[in-house]
Amino acid sequence: MSKSPAETCFSIPEVILHIAAFIDNSDEGTLSYLSRTNRCAYLSLEQDRSRIVSCRLENTPSLALFLDRQLSKYEQIWCRSLEIIGTPYSRSDSREVDAQSSLLSILNQIGKVQMLDAFAYRTYNHRQGFLCIPRQIMTALRASSGTLRSLNIMSHPCNWASLLNTDFNELRNLQLALTNSKSPNECRSPFLPPEDTLISSDLPRFLQSMGHLTNLVLTIHNLKAGILNMSNIHFPALIAIDISASIAPLGLTRFVASHTELLRLHLSFGESFVPGPFLPQDLPKLRALKFRVENNRMFSTFLGKRQSESAEETCTRRPNIEHISIENLAYFQFLRDCINPFGAQLRRLDLHCWDDRPVFRGEFYKMLKSFSALVELSIMIKGRWDIGAKNVIIQSISELQNLLRSLKDCASLRAMHLSDAASKPLEVSDLKNLQPVPPSLRFVSWENRDGKTTFRIVHNTESQSAHAVIYEVPPLPHNIVYDWTSRNTFRHLFNL
Repeated sequence: MSKSPAETCFSIPEVILHIAAFIDNSDEGTLSYLSRTNRCAYLSLEQDRSRIVSCRLENTPSLALFLDRQLSKYEQIWCRSLEIIGTPYSRSDSREVDAQSSLLSILNQIGKVQMLDAFAYRTYNHRQGFLCIPRQIMTALRASSGTLRSLNIMSHPCNWASLLNTDFNELRNLQLALTNSKSPNECRSPFLPPEDTLISSDLPRFLQSMGHLTNLVLTIHNLKAGILNMSNIHFPALIAIDISASIAPLGLTRFVASHTELLRLHLSFGESFVPGPFLPQDLPKLRALKFRVENNRMFSTFLGKRQSESAEETCTRRPNIEHISIENLAYFQFLRDCINPFGAQLRRLDLHCWDDRPVFRGEFYKMLKSFSALVELSIMIKGRWDIGAKNVIIQSISELQNLLRSLKDCASLRAMHLSDAASKPLEVSDLKNLQPVPPSLRFVSWENRDGKTTFRIVHNTESQSAHAVIYEVPPLPHNIVYDWTSRNTFRHLFNL
């Protein structure tokens, strides 16, 4: 068979592999699209596609066949990251049983080659929903415990014993979600250890075995108060903590404060009672902080200005803080007292409000003028007073223009993210002749209940104005363990 002119000059499979080399290793979506362009691309990228796998639980039988073919063809399985996305397990559903059997076969095969670096068993929502994981799955995962660096598990009590009896000594990133509610009746067994014992004794031992952990995401709901005590848990290399719970664990403040190298912190608790406040000298290297405004007492001395203290003196105590995210913001005074002193150094500010009253007011716009280092601003409004459909779009444009005017001298601002469920979609025609505009602004994203649209800002240097064009944003590289700072950001585009 004669070669085509292209094949005479170069190898098409080599060209395809060369193109694939420029795709981020965690961007399995782009790699998948490229592999479907033609048969040559599909075959050339077969090994690459098998390195990072994200699969719905019901599709694991097909995945098992694919990996079996690879093993037969290459005598090797290259899977390094495996993410299983499931729905609440039902033992009576034969499809679920078949899927779990296929997953067991996959984990057994991967365990033999000792290459698995990341594993997740979760629902579609990263922070909600819990799954039943058969004990055999956790047993098979133990074969890879020595190679795993990232683990994400969302589990009912029926799985706690088998999970907590496994040592993952080499983990760097752990996301663990535990709840004792919504567990199916067939999962409950009198032969399982008491849930209180597992949480109070086995969970601290399980965590403490991870001597190399750098990133901890822990979600615990519907447990009795006082069961989990974290005061004696310590990870020498920990730089990120993200803990959400119905009730704050005992010893939480001591646990967090003992990690002096911490860079990122997110704490969220449902109960009004929260642990005692951090001391001014705690967490000297912290860069990013997220919390619910109801839990702000923990940070009253950490963030707030001392009596007769200037903003410069406040920043001197917290020189590394560059990203603050506040949930359930309800009044402007908190912004003025605790956040405004950091206006000259904050690079990212995220505000999540119940309605528009804390932000879209004259005091807020005036305060924003002092935020001279901002790179990204994100404002999310969960509810708004009904002002009529016609007025909503007019008010939305007016608020955007007010934000642009307040930040017109902020030379560092690159992106604004605005989310308002009650607003109407913005059109390109609504964003003509924008003036004034921050000189470095590149993106504006606008979200409502119908979806999100991202606009790229095009500057006209002669008229000092700008207009917008719709822009398709490539996604952030996918991580097995959730990172709250990856939400509402275009940081991956700023160097392009």
